[in-house]
Amino acid sequence: LFGPPSGLRAEIRAERPGSPVDDYFRRVRTYPGTDVVLTAGMMVKEPGPRFIVRGDKGTFIKEGIDPQEAELKAGKMPVGDHWGADKPWFYGVLDDGGRVPTENGDYMAFYENVHDVLRKNNAPVVSPKQARDVIFIIEKAFESAQSGEAVKIN
Repeated sequence: LFGPPSGLRAEIRAERPGSPVDDYFRRVRTYPGTDVVLTAGMMVKEPGPRFIVRGDKGTFIKEGIDPQEAELKAGKMPVGDHWGADKPWFYGVLDDGGRVPTENGDYMAFYENVHDVLRKNNAPVVSPKQARDVIFIIEKAFESAQSGEAVKIN
């Protein structure tokens, strides 16, 4: 959403006793004039807002999770205009009480693109360079977590 950061600080760890995998992270991405905080964990009892964006003109808060997984588990097929549609009570909220409808989710678009890349020689939606850049940031997050220090991103 914000492009490559100039630096980051990260905590990554396993919180559940005996967990063989990391199940918590907190990552602070540094940009000129602002920080972006991303966090997730398995030991969270109650879900909080999915997004909180604070700016000099106000705040945007988004509750709820993408409904596609629950729809698939309920046996629904990913077709039609209402697939992946959020409930209105989960729309984003602005300071003035205004609501911002959520764009419908579309897991299938990813798989359709993979098919089109392999069978029709179309361009991938996510380029190899973009994928490499994401992996680089993840590696830098682990570096920060292991050292306990912020790291610079070149």
